[in-house]
Amino acid sequence: VALARQMECVPLKRAVTRTPDYLEREELRHVFAAVDRESAQGTRDLALLLFMYNVGARANEVAQARLSWLRLDPGFRHVRIVGKGSRERMCPLWEVTEAFLKHYLASARREPRSDARDRLFVNSRGHPFTRKGVWAIVRRYVEIARKTCRTLEGKRLSAHSIRHSLGVHLLQAGVDMSVIRAWLGHVRLDTTAHYARARVKDAQKAVE
Repeated sequence: VALARQMECVPLKRAVTRTPDYLEREELRHVFAAVDRESAQGTRDLALLLFMYNVGARANEVAQARLSWLRLDPGFRHVRIVGKGSRERMCPLWEVTEAFLKHYLASARREPRSDARDRLFVNSRGHPFTRKGVWAIVRRYVEIARKTCRTLEGKRLSAHSIRHSLGVHLLQAGVDMSVIRAWLGHVRLDTTAHYARARVKDAQKAVE
């Protein structure tokens, strides 16, 4: 107890919190354009990237996504996502995402192994994706896009940057913060508020 009280007296280290990098809409188009849509692998990768952006999914959430969680009914297209702490959320799917998912499932999805029959995305060997596998796909096309999009130079981007991009874009579109919080599955609203700090350009435009 005495040692615990001493430890409680140690102040927390103050550190600068870095605002995460995200992709502007035009930069995101360059990433999508880097995918070869004529190949089966490219069809899968583009469907995966669109799904990831649409849902604002973490890499692990993409890897764990199930076919049985998809609902492609005309009235309400959505998908169930299981995130951190086994918390569930429902995310709407855009028409373009639905179209690419259907195309992928009909023509490009490899025959899954027994342990991946209900997985939405499977790798080239029919096994379930891992978080690192999803990271590798994002990294590959971001690096290709850097060659044609100069604004990507100097940005520290990862798979999580796709999730940050959706949060910023929803905020820019005027979507209420509480809706974004539910969409991304944040527990605390101040986590969602991080995206407001990335709107410096919008503030400058308003000043001008």
